[in-house]
Amino acid sequence: MASAGSVSSLDDFSNDDSWETELEIALLRNADLAEVKSICQLRPVPSRLRRDLWRLCLRIESTSVGMSNFTDIYDLQCQEQLHSECNKAAAEVLSRLSQMDSSETDLVEEPPTAFHLSSVFESVLTHFSQTYSIPFVPGNGWIQLLSTLYIVLRPTDREDLYLYFISVYHRFIASGTKGSLHACNAFRLLLQYHEPELCNFLDSHKLGPEMYAKTWFDSLFANHLSNDALPAMWDIYFLLGEPHFGMLVALILLVNAKDNLMQKEKTIGREVTEETFSLGDSDDDEAGDSESFVLPKSREHRQSNIE
Repeated sequence: MASAGSVSSLDDFSNDDSWETELEIALLRNADLAEVKSICQLRPVPSRLRRDLWRLCLRIESTSVGMSNFTDIYDLQCQEQLHSECNKAAAEVLSRLSQMDSSETDLVEEPPTAFHLSSVFESVLTHFSQTYSIPFVPGNGWIQLLSTLYIVLRPTDREDLYLYFISVYHRFIASGTKGSLHACNAFRLLLQYHEPELCNFLDSHKLGPEMYAKTWFDSLFANHLSNDALPAMWDIYFLLGEPHFGMLVALILLVNAKDNLMQKEKTIGREVTEETFSLGDSDDDEAGDSESFVLPKSREHRQSNIE
């Protein structure tokens, strides 16, 4: 049993916010990353300090090649869809910025127009796709990554945004056209080792990680977390600097949903349908603070619907 003194010390640690002041001072004097990590101790940071923290963690190299060689030729196979998604994302970003407190946005100038911001997003993603020969696929998470980075970092121009985007992508997302599939294969081995029963259950319904975890890994969960929860999670991601952290998060999500998944087996037999499971502790479906993820239908179920 823990002593009263140890319990008190834990309470003091959880309630003490002096570390925030220490972090703010460290960021102002350009402390190194090791010192900042020791101050944060893997805690989500206040929104007012997030911009400086992320810029420090992502460490843009002075020799990085930006968009100076971009030809402004927009000829991707899915260019029209990219253009449409960038228009939508720009409008959503500006709407979110208008609703945020001024201390969070750190605005020093008038926000850009939706047309200008959409053009910036499309330029960045087009150049990225052309440079690294990675095709844009609707729903692959690039838009959500870019939007979140823009809101937090408030880049000075499209080159600044591009450099931070490629820093996040190359540090934390499996690269290459088949990178995410390799990540899914590795995750299945992790799931099989820690939860063989759950892994076999999903395999029996032809629900491999590429069907539910691929979008988690491709977007760093940007497609599945709320606007408040996502930056806090990325604080931990960037402080750790560990790309495999997402696999541990995914494993926890599945383990927490295991009972619900296995219950579906009892109630509807061998058919697994699309179902939403709470990621929070509350069983109240009306609780607005809980996050959720969606487990897709099995291939057999989708094929039967088509036939």
